Amino acid sequence: MNCPYCNKKMEKGYIQSKQGLGWNRKKRVVVVASAWFADQPLEYENVAYRCEDCKKIIIDYEQQEE
Repeated sequence: MNCPYCNKKMEKGYIQSKQGLGWNRKKRVVVVASAWFADQPLEYENVAYRCEDCKKIIIDYEQQEE
């Protein structure tokens, strides 16, 4: 995939989470105990593409890789 901002090749990777991914119109306070997550399996993941130059990540939130 090419970056829509600079048109350079983007790197494929994954956005992963234990509790799921969400989008909100406003910021919310999120409390995370990072040590707790260290040994927990990540249940949610979506393919994402990262542009190192633009510092952007593109994610299709409906598509999960099989």
